[in-house]
Amino acid sequence: MLSDHQKSVIRYWEWRRLIFNALLLADAWFGWSISNMLTTGVDEMPAARLTDPGVIWRFVVAFAILNLGFCIGYAFDFSIGHPKKFWPRPFRSILFVVICVSAIVLGGSHSGRIAKEAAYTKVGAFGYGASAKP
Repeated sequence: MLSDHQKSVIRYWEWRRLIFNALLLADAWFGWSISNMLTTGVDEMPAARLTDPGVIWRFVVAFAILNLGFCIGYAFDFSIGHPKKFWPRPFRSILFVVICVSAIVLGGSHSGRIAKEAAYTKVGAFGYGASAKP
């Protein structure tokens, strides 16, 4: 049976997971769009599409890994015990912001890399794709 503290920790972090995933989705879309604009505008290559081979799978794996990283908040909250004695309320919010910012940095750069590699694979550039020369 879960204690009241454990129930409050789960309730607190699961509601914030919705915000976290919304931020990740917006960040992935932004990184994907910027990378596609640079790839088509600067490199003059065709833009990557979500239907390109392996793109959706890589996004699913990236989101799963970042959601596992989100569980750091649970670990801190469960490890310290009673929140009012050792974990003042603002520190939960600070930890949430730190987790979100680090996930946004990692997620945005990774989504741009996925778009770039998908575009390069289409034309066989820089060692990507079947038509690339060794």
